[in-house]
Amino acid sequence: FASADLSLAAYAGKQVVIYAAPRGVNLGSKAFQVQVIKVELVEQATSETVYVSSKSAEVEVGKTAKITVAKTPWTTDELTISVASADETKATVSYDATNGEIIITGVAVADSVKVTVTPSTGSAVEIDVKVKEVTLSPASTTPTAALLGKGDNAYDDATVNGKAAIKVGTSSKGGSMTIKVGAGTTKVEFYAAAWNGVTGLSLNITGATTDSESVSLTANTGIAGNSPFTLSGDAAPYKITLTLSGITEPTVLTLTSSIAKRFVVWDVTYYKEA
Repeated sequence: FASADLSLAAYAGKQVVIYAAPRGVNLGSKAFQVQVIKVELVEQATSETVYVSSKSAEVEVGKTAKITVAKTPWTTDELTISVASADETKATVSYDATNGEIIITGVAVADSVKVTVTPSTGSAVEIDVKVKEVTLSPASTTPTAALLGKGDNAYDDATVNGKAAIKVGTSSKGGSMTIKVGAGTTKVEFYAAAWNGVTGLSLNITGATTDSESVSLTANTGIAGNSPFTLSGDAAPYKITLTLSGITEPTVLTLTSSIAKRFVVWDVTYYKEA
């Protein structure tokens, strides 16, 4: 503009009225020129300028909830997301400008956490958040027979007390075997014994996240010679329980002997989330 007073740069982000008069028209190109006479600042809107998909939310401890902001894109400079000072130990908040989402993370149980969304222009919005205990899926009480597989130096023609078993290793070699469980498995139970007279034998467990990566085995005098094997005494001391996590698809666990000795595994079952 010829006059600095008519520059629009000073009105960036504001509502204005522009007064102009025509200067000439080119009929061939259908173009016309105008001369700006005056730029006038009008009364700015003061109504709420940020809208959220919900003014209430529920979130579990350690998990997140997302609230969508209607106007996009709000930049991180245009929005201030805050938690009331009294609630800072109950929840944390952040803003994903790319997706236009307020992300609320539960920290501690609370009936009401006040989250305030303040835009650079317009009115603030308050979101009421309830933080709940984590809901855990109970484990099913119905066991499922696991699919057993042979690894190195393993034989699947054995039984212990009439139940199908995998015999692993020889008198001079160790070995391995596998256990396949279904998606959602939280627990595996099986019976295992070292060969008669063997000491210092452990099973190293790989293939999944478990509460124990290695378990020690006890020898039994009934695990000797050729199958079928009859366990000497009560089977309870030979029961092993593993707690699993993160099993989102069928998974294969591998049990490998820690030393070059024999062991037998039988009666393997797994439990899934209810």
